[in-house]
Amino acid sequence: MVHGPQSASGRLGGLLVSRGQPYNVVLTHLSADFDSLAAAVGVAKLWNAEDRKVPTYVVLPRGAHPSVSKFLALHQELFPILGLELLDPTGARKVGMCDAQTRDRVGPASELLDQAESVHVYDHHVDKDSDIVDAVLHIESVGAATTVVTEMIRSGLEQGAGVGVQLTEAESTLLALGIHADTGSLTYDSATARDAAALAWLMMQGCQQTVVSEYTHTSLSEGQQSSLVEAFGSLEKRQHNGVSVGSVLLVNEERVAGMARFGAGGHPKAAAASVRLSGEDPETEALELMSSLVEAICKEQILEPELVAEDFMTSPVLSCQPSTTLLQAEEILRRHGLYALPVLGQQGEEADKLLGLITCAEISKAFRKDEQGAANRPVTGFMLTKVTRVCPSAPMHKIRKRMAESTRAGRAIVVDASGRLRGIITRTDLLRQYHFYRQLKRRGQGPLHREWIGAAAQPGEAICSSNPDADEVRSAAVAGFLG
Repeated sequence: MVHGPQSASGRLGGLLVSRGQPYNVVLTHLSADFDSLAAAVGVAKLWNAEDRKVPTYVVLPRGAHPSVSKFLALHQELFPILGLELLDPTGARKVGMCDAQTRDRVGPASELLDQAESVHVYDHHVDKDSDIVDAVLHIESVGAATTVVTEMIRSGLEQGAGVGVQLTEAESTLLALGIHADTGSLTYDSATARDAAALAWLMMQGCQQTVVSEYTHTSLSEGQQSSLVEAFGSLEKRQHNGVSVGSVLLVNEERVAGMARFGAGGHPKAAAASVRLSGEDPETEALELMSSLVEAICKEQILEPELVAEDFMTSPVLSCQPSTTLLQAEEILRRHGLYALPVLGQQGEEADKLLGLITCAEISKAFRKDEQGAANRPVTGFMLTKVTRVCPSAPMHKIRKRMAESTRAGRAIVVDASGRLRGIITRTDLLRQYHFYRQLKRRGQGPLHREWIGAAAQPGEAICSSNPDADEVRSAAVAGFLG
């Protein structure tokens, strides 16, 4: 697959960790929450800036809270996160633990603690005792472990020692989520002025409040809950230019505190208004008013048509064939900085049809089990066959939902009615369309550049494109592969 330049400084690009290569790793606790994950990403940012020769990765030893999983389904590729199975324990140099002080809190990753030259603990539970011998402790009496790490990043920048530690918008947002989660948005007794100061500083670094609002849940009052139930029961929906327009009319005898007005609590695509009606039949009058408002919105085409897969998918796509060996696939992934490679049929009716997806994780697992024997085996024995497939006309919101439900490969493969590959959509491709982060510029499907593809195609690789102008270059690439 051919990609443009990376937009997020934290992204790994899907590279495998070479066996025997030294590395540092920062661990979250089991079932990672936002505080543990955010602190780990912050520490990795610091360590990667301090030593650029030895990379630092973030590992979630076992699972994550549902809200964190939902966040990572869309954001994972913006941070240096790797699966534990991709790391060779003997390569660990420095290990960090975030929001955890004991071995049992990191479960299967505890093996790394024995191999590391040093262990560093970042936590905010001052009443706990660490069982890690000779660990370097960074424990402060604040509301979140993320606050401890945020203060270290801020201090380094202000003292001129933080070159390369400038946070991206996504990183600032994640760190803010960590503090919000463990302090109840500064409402818990454990919250301190230092937590508030850290949040304020993160907002100045580009924290996106829209994202924080989406992943931070607050409880509703009894009146709000009652209104919400009524709203769901009376919701009316209609389609306009592929966009679903929903409207709700609520009739309240008493004022409900906290109901949003003209802006819907920060959601740019929603609004609410209170209207006093007069007349013999106020409910009918209200329904007519609501209907006319919805009609006006649709008539003026205030809402942009929703994008579909072919509007923002990446195409052409670098792929391989069923006969490609694991060693060849690993080399292709390394050379282009990719995480996954589509496997396409080669001859007859199966030509260009998607058979599966070979990923860095699957290759690493195979090498761990049988390194010498696996190298020359074809990818078909290890590829993922249950992958997210969408048609070119699939709407963006449905693609996002399906990718969130199936996070193993982190990609949606665009295929036509006959199953032939048209393009690929990564998490980052999807994030670009939501305007969450200005650093991820929105893009559509661009023109095919022959020079770009020609430079990317090497022996053992194939380019698959939905653009008919690419046939000449694509044929040459496939010929090189078969030769």
